[in-house]
Amino acid sequence: MPAVNQAASPHHLFWMAGYLVGGVVALILAHRENLPLGRCAIAWVVMMMLGLLGARLYYIVDNGVPMAVWARQGPLAGGIRIPGALLAILFVMPFFLRALRLPILPVADALIPASPLGLALGRIHCFVAGCCFGQPTDLPWAVQFGGALHHVRLNHLQRGLIPPEAQFSLPVHPLQVYFALAALALGLFLLWFHRRRSYDGEALLVFIAVYAFMKISLETLRERTLVPDAPDPFWIGIVFGMAATALLVALRLRPPGEAGGPGRKPGVRVHSWPPGDPGSGSPTV
Repeated sequence: MPAVNQAASPHHLFWMAGYLVGGVVALILAHRENLPLGRCAIAWVVMMMLGLLGARLYYIVDNGVPMAVWARQGPLAGGIRIPGALLAILFVMPFFLRALRLPILPVADALIPASPLGLALGRIHCFVAGCCFGQPTDLPWAVQFGGALHHVRLNHLQRGLIPPEAQFSLPVHPLQVYFALAALALGLFLLWFHRRRSYDGEALLVFIAVYAFMKISLETLRERTLVPDAPDPFWIGIVFGMAATALLVALRLRPPGEAGGPGRKPGVRVHSWPPGDPGSGSPTV
């Protein structure tokens, strides 16, 4: 089975590459929808920074990081958790889009399919860094992590699963690879789905529903190292996944021809740009 040694590596470049690739894809989709590229580029940068801050704050709560350590590291340095990024983006990003005078749902449909593609590249960072590791397993594709101070080896050493002289951890699920492949598959599906959606916001709802249940499934393989009172990502995923699924079903069951219902001709959207109110419901072909 493969073994991974922790060594000095510019693995943060994978996250940077993910941001860039996602941004290019987002602008291509925005151009396809005749949205203003300059403001959409600003929206992508704001979304990435907002997601990074939310992911960092969630990690601090999730792992019980003392405030003194957080202040010393800085607000954006250290570990991150993706659920925090999604929560920050979903609840705060609409206000930024309004400030930029961008239609919320069409822009969301352009930015969201690009996000999993960037996330897939970022998960390579997780594999190289050794974070987000899985539970021990005897599956043939299991991996072992080595290095005196490696997260996985230290975790197994502290739990008494390996002797002090062991150079490598026990074989574990390559959970980071699972996350990367799932994100890549979701991103490619959303790119295919983008032109086939029936109404603005449908791609966003599909992303929330699929990602939530995908996250729940893969989290069952994660080695849990969280503090006892940390927010449970399972409940967050269940709430958001069920809510998005219910909205998708309800909107699909609406009679054809109603605003937001199926049956509109391909290429017709419910936003108006330019000019007019970003929230206008005037159709644009």
